[in-house]
Amino acid sequence: MTRRKVLTKDQVKQIRSEHSNKRGYGYKSLSEKYGVGLSTIRDVVKYYTYAGVYP
Repeated sequence: MTRRKVLTKDQVKQIRSEHSNKRGYGYKSLSEKYGVGLSTIRDVVKYYTYAGVYP
């Protein structure tokens, strides 16, 4: 069993900010930066997870 990484509220806000930036980061670079999977980044950006965290 692998241990899941839990993102902090500040990390979630930063991920969304960096992705939506005019020269935003892609899912791959953000996943490498924060040490999580591509699907985790996608879910955060699209508000599928951490929906209660707003900028």
